[in-house]
Amino acid sequence: MTEIADLMNHDEVIKGTAFIKTALQNLATIGVDVPIVLGEVGNTLGNGSSGVNLEGVLGSALWEVDLSLYTMFLGVHGISMQSGTKFPFALWHPQYSNTAGAVLPAFYAQIFAAEFIGSHGNVTVANIDLGQPHLSAYAAYEGANLARLAIINLELWDGRHESQEKRHSKQMLLHVPAGTDSVTVKRLTSPAGGMARSSNQITWGGMQWTYENEGRGENVSTGAERLTVKDGTVHIAVNASEAAMVFF
Repeated sequence: MTEIADLMNHDEVIKGTAFIKTALQNLATIGVDVPIVLGEVGNTLGNGSSGVNLEGVLGSALWEVDLSLYTMFLGVHGISMQSGTKFPFALWHPQYSNTAGAVLPAFYAQIFAAEFIGSHGNVTVANIDLGQPHLSAYAAYEGANLARLAIINLELWDGRHESQEKRHSKQMLLHVPAGTDSVTVKRLTSPAGGMARSSNQITWGGMQWTYENEGRGENVSTGAERLTVKDGTVHIAVNASEAAMVFF
């Protein structure tokens, strides 16, 4: 049975996608160049695990971000995530019977991944091996220029209860491209941490998408941050159960 703490593990993402890496390498060896798209992808397929506490929380969305960016790095062209009307890992729930409509955590994962890809035609992704199971990072290059850096802190923190221990963070020192005076940072986060559901103020860059505002993003908290570069470096803290994107 998969638990949320097991899911939020970069080493497991690498292990679970090893067969995809092998397939891509085999295709390259024989000179076959075809776009690879993964279909019906889910975090618990085949192991009997299910439920909103695993699939419908921010921690699951962070797993999806890590999976999406890592498979981009491998060379996968696209992912079609498993979905359904009542599935807790769908992008949203429509209003039906007596059930209210809702935008679900997985929606934020796809917003994050889409912004990481950006709109530039020539984007390549590098995996930055940090050697830690609960911390991953990726760089997006537009041509030869570093454009964005994604940092995912997969440490599980549940902030729904007052007795919960203090939220940890990873302190990082980034060396930035020459001539950069400042960077912009956006975060995928919630004050409730990795167990946050759609009702627990999940935000991306301070924006939230809800059924009530008809799926249009609205600013509900502090948005993008501007950090000053000093001596070619900048400090950034990424909280447990949070992903940050740095724009250069």
